[in-house]
Amino acid sequence: MRLLTIPYLRPHFRYYLSIGVMVGVIVGFILIFFQPFGTANFTHEYKSLILAGYGLVIAVITSAVYLLSLSVINRANRDSWTVIREVLDLGTAIILSIVGCYIYRTWVFDLNYSINGLIFFFGIAILTALLPVSICFLVLYNQWKDVTRSTIREYSYPTINTNKEICLNEGKSDELKVPLDNIIMANAQDNYVLLHIRQGDKLQKHILRSTLKSIKNSLISDQFVQVHRSFIINRKDIDQLLGNKSKATLVLSNISKKIPVSRTYYDEIKNIINP
Repeated sequence: MRLLTIPYLRPHFRYYLSIGVMVGVIVGFILIFFQPFGTANFTHEYKSLILAGYGLVIAVITSAVYLLSLSVINRANRDSWTVIREVLDLGTAIILSIVGCYIYRTWVFDLNYSINGLIFFFGIAILTALLPVSICFLVLYNQWKDVTRSTIREYSYPTINTNKEICLNEGKSDELKVPLDNIIMANAQDNYVLLHIRQGDKLQKHILRSTLKSIKNSLISDQFVQVHRSFIINRKDIDQLLGNKSKATLVLSNISKKIPVSRTYYDEIKNIINP
């Protein structure tokens, strides 16, 4: 089932840390200033500090979950990580954060632990989290649904009168031969490269475990040009150069996203468009 195999490239820990801190701050802000779930009836000399503690618990637990996931689980599954696994990681962080908030609440207010109390607290928290989790899944799905995880089997360099091509392996047996003319651009993302390929009237995206330097060395044709430390572009697909040398972007004929152009490559790109 395609839904279960949609690839996802995991960001660095600092990304998850910033998300955990941001969510913790938002939760603390809502509890302090909007006072939902009966907190308006709670009075204490340090009320704001106590309510902010929920946000701190969420930030610490969320960061710890992703740190563990990235340092242990991700080592063995880095090249096969999927959107579903990422959502499950998020679900794990939410569940543990809920349990942590329940323990914090019981400890702060000197309450007795009970299964019924945990279930009630858990139910409220889950209902609250459904919307952001659903939005997260839809965003990731929409962003990665058209991406295929592939490997480069071989490069072939025939004579100048024939089409050069690369061979991509999609999974264990599927092979796709792609003429270099059909490669629109290569975009580096950490230790991976995202290839945008034109196949007929469709745009395909293939994620490869490689570096942009390696891809650049393989695309020896003059039709490719580097425009940024993270982008290599097919000259044929350059449509327009916008901005000036300090902040320039490229518009491509088959890509809606504007591509940044570094100062280093600006003059070269300008000469290509206006020879």
